[in-house]
Amino acid sequence: GDGAYCVAYRAELEGVGQIALRIVKSGLAREVIKELKQNVSIRGTTVETYGVTVVKWRGTTWRVAQVMELCELGNMDDFLAAPEQRGLSLRSRVGILRAALRKLCELKRSRVVWRDLKGQNMLVRRQDGE
Repeated sequence: GDGAYCVAYRAELEGVGQIALRIVKSGLAREVIKELKQNVSIRGTTVETYGVTVVKWRGTTWRVAQVMELCELGNMDDFLAAPEQRGLSLRSRVGILRAALRKLCELKRSRVVWRDLKGQNMLVRRQDGE
C-alpha cells in the first residue's frame, strides 16, 4: 500500500518466506532510519525488521528499503472491516482494542512518539494459537 512515508509491497525472500518490503519515499530516508534505530529493540510491540537495504526504484533512482515481517492480517481498519470479522462479538472487539492499547502503553514507556495514530498504521499479526 501507499503511505505517507513509504510504499509497501508483499515479497518473497529466499530462506525467510513472505516478507513486507517498505520502499521509503524520496527525502525521508534519514527520518525513517532514525525511527528504525529507536523502535527495533521493542520486541513484541513493533513489527520485526530483518534489515535495511538500498534498492533501485523504478529503474531510475536508488531508495532505502526496509525488509520486515509480513503481517498477513493487514492493518487494524482492514482487519475489523473484513467479512470474516463482522461476526466478532463485542467482547472480542473490546479484547482487540485492549490488546492494542497495552502495546501503545509499552511504546509510550519506551519513549516512542507516535505521530500518526490511526487504524491504518496499526498492523495486526496472529498470536500463537490464534
